Amino acid sequence: MIHTNRAGEITRDDLDIARKAAREIDGPDSNVRCIVSVLMLREGWDVRNVCVVVTLRSLTAKAKILPEQALGRGLRRMTPPGSGFDERVVVIEHDAFRDLWSSELDGGLVVEREDADRIEPGAVTIFADESKRRFDIAIPQLTRTLARADSPLARLKAEDVEDPVRRLEVPDVAPDEYISYRGMHLIDKVEVERDEFLVPYAEDPSGVLTWYTQSAAKAGGVGGLAGAFATLAPLVRDYLTNRVFDRPVDLSDKVVLRRLAENDAQQIVIGAFQKAIRALAISVREATITESAFRVSETPAFPWSRTTVDAAKTVFNLTPVDNALERRFAEFLDRATDVAAFGKLTLQSRFALEYISSTGALRYYYPDFVVRLADDTCLVMETKGLEDVEVALKDQRARRWCRDATRLSGRTWSYHKVPQAALEQFSGETVNSLCRYLDAREGRPETPNDDD
Repeated sequence: MIHTNRAGEITRDDLDIARKAAREIDGPDSNVRCIVSVLMLREGWDVRNVCVVVTLRSLTAKAKILPEQALGRGLRRMTPPGSGFDERVVVIEHDAFRDLWSSELDGGLVVEREDADRIEPGAVTIFADESKRRFDIAIPQLTRTLARADSPLARLKAEDVEDPVRRLEVPDVAPDEYISYRGMHLIDKVEVERDEFLVPYAEDPSGVLTWYTQSAAKAGGVGGLAGAFATLAPLVRDYLTNRVFDRPVDLSDKVVLRRLAENDAQQIVIGAFQKAIRALAISVREATITESAFRVSETPAFPWSRTTVDAAKTVFNLTPVDNALERRFAEFLDRATDVAAFGKLTLQSRFALEYISSTGALRYYYPDFVVRLADDTCLVMETKGLEDVEVALKDQRARRWCRDATRLSGRTWSYHKVPQAALEQFSGETVNSLCRYLDAREGRPETPNDDD
């Protein structure tokens, strides 16, 4: 409890203590569970954990506190998107708030009203149950095989940038600088107006070169790198001059500049540089294993406001799931006769696999489930409904991790993706039979750690 003096002020030391408590309250080691404060609307308070707003003042401009300010504190997320916790802000009824959102309600804003004594947390706590330690699973901790390279542009050469599959033709004549416009009557189709509009084209090659260089740097993920423009500009100039068109061109030629303003030309050039830069921006190395494995039971307790499954073969008190497919799969794992233990992986599990995305960027992938079978083999399993272009890349990375984990840990690890359609059609009672079925669907041999 920190008190203010008669002027409503607190000492500097007490203020620092209060701010420190507000910053660290969400941390696992904090012994503070609740902060009641009238100071958090003051400037300088960086808080993300306001969940109840009780109005004690008039909330007027004279009071220097507006309802938007108070509500804005509560709208800062405590947890990142994808954490499984659907946060709520509880606002105790007040005339100022009622006036604030009354107009928004007419526009479709949904504000849920409840009696104060009926408000519940809206989430359960997921934690490792000490009485279920026999269902724990140890996951080898491997070093990253992909990492961002230092100074990728220092190694970029002209030959690293691929030639276009089809070079552009230089137009024989300049395109019209004007476009014609005719306005037609909607009903009787009679022409009601006619006009011409000037289409401005670039006439300065330096402006075109600057735009292409900046766009290539941004697409390659090095736009904020010091010296990127100076390094890329001569490479881009050479590419535009000698490799984009079916013959060398002069960038001061207005016909060439206007052709470079077309979308296909922009895609060819920027795409080629993006691919070349991304290839050099990521280094690949062999994985090694660290001394200690990560145990699923080491996942810190976390709130979950979505669906849960009351499963027996998991170290958690409840199994959090994101959708109906995950729920069905968790229930299958719990009854499968060859499953010794399984765990649902979340952002809190600290098990992420880095991979190269379809755009060449370094991304992180969080698998859904880890499973230990009765014969002590382990599996990383991913449920999948709709698939996008990233799925195959994530699959490839997960299989690579399982190969490395098997080689380095001495325990067999494998990866399987479980499409929704496959799970709906499957009628077996073991994970082994499910894996054989998945291999047969994909035309894969029964060696799940092989390359794609």
